[in-house]
Amino acid sequence: MNEIEQLKEQARKSSDWLVRRRAIIQLSHEKDNSLYPLFCDALSDPVSEVRHAAIIALTRFGDKRIVPELAKPKFLQSDDPNIRWMTVKALGQLGDYHVIDLLIPLVDDEEWLVRNEAISVLQDKVQTIVNLGEPSLARMLILMLGIDEPGIVDIAVEGLVDMEGSTRSLLLEALTSIKDLVRQNIARVLGLAKDIEAVPALIAALRDDSAAVRAEVAKALGNIGDRLAIPHLIESLKDHNDMVRQATVQALVKFGNQCVESLHSELAHTKNKYVITAIISALGELQAASSIPILIEHLSSTFYSVRKEAVDALSRYGEIVVEPLLHKLAYNTSDIEPLIQTATSDPDINNRIRAIKALGDLEDSRATPLLKALVINPNRMIAEVAEESLVKVGCSAWGRSRALTVLGNVANPSVAPKLIPSLKDNSPYVRYEAIRAIGKLKCKKAVPMLRKMVMEDPIVEIRTEALKVLRELHSGTQALLKLALKAVEDEAAPVRLEAVRILGDFANEQALEPLIQRLTDPFWSVRISAENAICNYGKKVTPLLIDLLKKGHVEGRCRIISAFARIGDERAIEPLEALLEAQEESPRIKAIAREALMVLKGETGRQAVNVTSPLC
Repeated sequence: MNEIEQLKEQARKSSDWLVRRRAIIQLSHEKDNSLYPLFCDALSDPVSEVRHAAIIALTRFGDKRIVPELAKPKFLQSDDPNIRWMTVKALGQLGDYHVIDLLIPLVDDEEWLVRNEAISVLQDKVQTIVNLGEPSLARMLILMLGIDEPGIVDIAVEGLVDMEGSTRSLLLEALTSIKDLVRQNIARVLGLAKDIEAVPALIAALRDDSAAVRAEVAKALGNIGDRLAIPHLIESLKDHNDMVRQATVQALVKFGNQCVESLHSELAHTKNKYVITAIISALGELQAASSIPILIEHLSSTFYSVRKEAVDALSRYGEIVVEPLLHKLAYNTSDIEPLIQTATSDPDINNRIRAIKALGDLEDSRATPLLKALVINPNRMIAEVAEESLVKVGCSAWGRSRALTVLGNVANPSVAPKLIPSLKDNSPYVRYEAIRAIGKLKCKKAVPMLRKMVMEDPIVEIRTEALKVLRELHSGTQALLKLALKAVEDEAAPVRLEAVRILGDFANEQALEPLIQRLTDPFWSVRISAENAICNYGKKVTPLLIDLLKKGHVEGRCRIISAFARIGDERAIEPLEALLEAQEESPRIKAIAREALMVLKGETGRQAVNVTSPLC
């Protein structure tokens, strides 16, 4: 008996399943038609490993007659993942595109090997259908649109776009499929095909139950570009889903100036902040000159999201918006004290109400404290009028501050001097944004006013921001040093923090003593910044710091020890070792001293102390 016959005998009759499996695998390399029945019989072997080997052998054998047998559930739904995997592979090699229906469920198989193989085979079969370009096979491609696998869907979409002209009725029918994914991808196909005849069906689909479908439909209508869709897309801006609104905005943008007037009209009537925000976003991308005044008006909106979107929209226009925005910066400078007196204490309530309204009409932020107090007045008429006026004042201030934000984004430095008057605006929000804009535009003409604000403005954030900008615009000057030496004593920690940073930039003798004092500041951030600034002096401050190490507040001493480690001067080693030997010294000081010594001795080549206490 030759070797082949022995292997056949073993494959059929051996009681050892491993022998049967090995024999089948070896025989699978033979090109002998008589082996086909043997491999088919092995598909019924009671051991799954043998059945797996039989599928491998039949795949190598390449006889397509086995496809109907492998298509049975006992293989595709086998408990053994290896059998499912090999069955999918076999169907991919031996079957034609008709195996697609069989493999779709296996895209969601629990075993990743099976899933990957099913996806790979489906991609190949779908590509085959696309290459054939037969409209009669379009239904199979539509079936693929319901699979959550982009690689397969993209191929199917590409094929359907090519066939769209001859399969329109089938595609429109599929637009009402029960599967969300199918409807979504059909809309995508129709949009890519730019089929104007599909517009009525797509408009109807803007009311689909699925947000993902509605978003894709909006994109499709934008791609097609039929004006008939514009009012329906504008209506779609009212959709409760943010993804749909964003898709609708992008769709409308593709229509260009055709939809600008319609957007203006809708904006004039809607009160919904989400719709307003979406329209402003679209107008910002369309950049029609006629939209500029409307967008500037919305810088004063009561809604933060609207103001933010208006800033973004106007910033897209560039310098064309500069002049209109400069007019927005005007604020009241007249004396409002008589009106405040009348609004506060006039015996005639009508006079008080008229005065309160007048303060609102002036949009003067100096009236804000009074108006806030009047909002809770027991007289309902006064309270209501005060609230209305307070809103006017606040919105006007927001408008001026947001205008400055845009100017900082788009204006050129030559415009900056025109922003200096806003540093005196009666609204702290406006003054703050004016400082930021001036900083962006590098306006050195504003330096004197900024120095004055650091010392005199009652708002902490404004004093802090003014120092930040001066650090860039006025760096290295004696005037800035003098200012920082005063600001380092400010009652507000953020101001002291910025002043310390400026003093650290100078790193001169005048700044050293104030920095040492800030090592014991009540605020951690100021103490750390003071330490950072002192480290800028390098090793020349080591003797002074060693002397200070013997006395003073524990916080300051901790920062000095930390500075020793960062400066890396070996002269600090001996005094730090003395701290470790001092019995009366606090555990915290000793812990940080150990860590500093580890760093210093490592840098100087001396033996390091083995400790684990954190360097604080």
